[in-house]
Amino acid sequence: MTHQSNIEGPPLSASLHTSNNSPLYFIIHLEICNRHRLERAVAIAYTLRKGGHDVLITYEEHIAVRFTPDDTETLYWDMRKRINSWKKSHPTIEFRGIDTWAGDDLEGLAQAQEKRAAAIAELLVHENPSFIMTWGGNFEYQLGTHDGVARAGYSDRTIFCEVAWFPQQEFMYFDRMGVNSRSSLKNYAAPPLSPGQRKLLDAFRTKFRLGRAGNTGPRIGEKSVFVPLQIESDTSFRFGSPFSTNAEFMAFLQDWLPREYSATFKLHPKERVRAAPIQTSRTNFRVFKAGSLVF
Repeated sequence: MTHQSNIEGPPLSASLHTSNNSPLYFIIHLEICNRHRLERAVAIAYTLRKGGHDVLITYEEHIAVRFTPDDTETLYWDMRKRINSWKKSHPTIEFRGIDTWAGDDLEGLAQAQEKRAAAIAELLVHENPSFIMTWGGNFEYQLGTHDGVARAGYSDRTIFCEVAWFPQQEFMYFDRMGVNSRSSLKNYAAPPLSPGQRKLLDAFRTKFRLGRAGNTGPRIGEKSVFVPLQIESDTSFRFGSPFSTNAEFMAFLQDWLPREYSATFKLHPKERVRAAPIQTSRTNFRVFKAGSLVF
């Protein structure tokens, strides 16, 4: 697995360097241990250990959550069976469960936040790691994690991680500020392209247009905009977007984008709402529900 960093200033490897080259100690905390997060947490653990560092993966044994405060649905996970399986597959990785359970109603979720904060603070004070790593960081149930991190004085020693970009499943990025709309990228001023980079970009654009013209790409000679859409339940949509739905976003673009520009919209590959395609009144707007952009 390849790792990327989008931290402003020195790269992640430099910011984690110690003056005497002594090993660092990382805690990777996963409130929810689904396969998606576990695979990456274990990969990070092996990578850090290969560099001579120590790693502990902590998790919540069972958890009930809402992803945002206005959600009406409460989701429940029991992590113990899954973790036991991973412990057998990765016996050299240390896993440690944390009990934050307080029930699956709204009162229980609120009590769990306090239990989570107290448990995280106690863990950090007791273990005294160099850094704590957390997955994402924008979910409602992570408010307790952030509170515990702050109580223990680890706000400036927190590393947020998420899957990265193109291809998403093969890359990760790490940021000391947060992920998505809270990441350091929002303040990043990209340097201008070099002549060689501009040449490569122009060649790719030409190849893309020729390979996708009339299919899932812009037509030859058009002024066009490509608009990859996000899943509406994603935290980047819920917390970082001025629009509440993709349909609302498209309605804005219909009026804002000059009439001579066409637009190609692509639903997110994980978008489940495929039965009701987004409607548009502009004839030069196209929406694709499926298909690959790779040619």
